[in-house]
Amino acid sequence: MAEIVDDSGHADPLLRSLVNTLAQTVRDRGFPCIFARQPLDRGELLLAVARGDRAECLAGAGAALLDLAERIQADPEAIGIVFVDCPGLDDLDADRGFATDLLLHLRQIDPQPWPADAPTDPDHPDWNFWFAGVGFFFNFSSPHHVRRNSRNLGPVLTVVAQARATFDAPDRGGLKARTAIRRRIQEFDDVRVHQALGSFGSAENREIDQYFLGDDQAIHRLLTAEQIRGNRRPEKGESTTDDHNARERQTVFLDGSTVRTYIDQGRLGWAGELRRDSLLLRLGDRVQPMAPTAPAVVDLTDQAQIDAMYGETQVGWESFTLRRGELALFHASQPMALPEGVGGFIGGLSHMARLGLTVHLDTPIVDSGFNGVLTVEMFNAGPSDVVLRPGMPVAKVILYQVGDGSIGERYNHRFYGAEEHIGSQYAAEFFGRAVVGSAK
Repeated sequence: MAEIVDDSGHADPLLRSLVNTLAQTVRDRGFPCIFARQPLDRGELLLAVARGDRAECLAGAGAALLDLAERIQADPEAIGIVFVDCPGLDDLDADRGFATDLLLHLRQIDPQPWPADAPTDPDHPDWNFWFAGVGFFFNFSSPHHVRRNSRNLGPVLTVVAQARATFDAPDRGGLKARTAIRRRIQEFDDVRVHQALGSFGSAENREIDQYFLGDDQAIHRLLTAEQIRGNRRPEKGESTTDDHNARERQTVFLDGSTVRTYIDQGRLGWAGELRRDSLLLRLGDRVQPMAPTAPAVVDLTDQAQIDAMYGETQVGWESFTLRRGELALFHASQPMALPEGVGGFIGGLSHMARLGLTVHLDTPIVDSGFNGVLTVEMFNAGPSDVVLRPGMPVAKVILYQVGDGSIGERYNHRFYGAEEHIGSQYAAEFFGRAVVGSAK
C-alpha cells in the first residue's frame, strides 16, 4: 500500500528523497507554477509512494487518490502527489501507458457513480475526470521528459492531483495568472508551450489532453469516451435501446490491482493468493468421494437418493487418489466473501487440463455476494490415476463487476459455501425435501 503522510518528516527514506528533489524543482525561481510552493512550504501536500510491481503500484496509487478525494471533501484546495516507483517505466511511452492504466483503475474502484450532469465525452469543453465525487485534474510528470522541464519533477513518474474547481478560485487570479504561468512555461522549458494547454470551458479546450504532455507537440489522449463510460451509472435520459450492449458495457473484469485494492479495503474477503488477476484456489481439508456402490438410478427430486451417491466425507485428509473416470468434490482451502455487485468465474489451470483433469464441470459462475467456501468438482478424464494432496493449486477465480458498479452486502446461502454441505443439495433446494446430510 502507498504510505500517506502530511509532511516529509515522517516519510521513509525513498519518500523523503523524492520530496527533496520535488522541492528543489518547485522552489526554482523559474518554475512556472507559482501556486505550487506555498502548500509545499506549509507541509500541506498529501504525499504517497506507490511501489512494487505494476498491480501493486496501481493499487497503491488508487488508494492514495481515494484518500485525497476524502481530504478534498473537507478541504477543496488539498493537493496530492503520488510518486510511482514501478519497474518497466523506462520511457515516455511506458509512463503514458501507466497513466492510462491508472485512470482505468480509478474508474473500476470508484465508490461513486459519475455525476449524471457531468459530460463523459472528453471532447466536451466542460469535461473533467470524476473520481469519488471529486472532479479532478491530473498532471503526469516523467523523468523521461528531457525538454519539457516543467513536467519533470524527479526520478520517478509523479502524479499531481487536485480538484479542478480550485483552478478558478478567486485568489488564483484567473486569466491574468494563467497567462503569466504560460509565459513562465515558455521560459522554463526547452520546447514551446504545448498546443493542448487551453482554458477550461472554452470551445477548443480538451482537458484530458493536458494530463500527459510529450516532449513534442503531439496530442496523447489517455482515455476514450467509451473507456470512461465503461463502468458508470447511465446518465439521466440516456438511450437504452440496446439493452444487451448496455449491460455488456457495464460488466467489467477486475484486474489484479483492483482486486488487491478491494481486499485491502475489506470489500473482498480473501486471505489466499492473488495470482496476477485471479484468486488462486487450492485444495482444502475436506474431500467428498462418490460412493463405491452408488444407486443405478436416482430420483433427483428425492434428497435421500442423491445423498446415497456419495461416500464418506474425508476431513483432514493427507492424500486422495482420483482414479480414471471418477469424480470427487473438494473444498477450497480458503473461504471467499464477495460483495453484492462482484461475481466470479471459476476456471481450471492449464497444467491440470493437460493431464486430463477437469475442474468445475459445468458451473463456473460464482454469484455476486457469495460468502463461504467454494466446492471444486474434479473429474479425471486422463489415462492415469492421480494422487492429490491438500494445498495443491487446482483452479482460479476471475472476478467481474456487474451492473452500475455499486457495491452491496454479502449473502449467506443455506447451501452454497456452507461448511457442512459439500455434495449436491438439488432436491432440498428446488423440491423442498428434507436434508438427510450429504456431509457424513
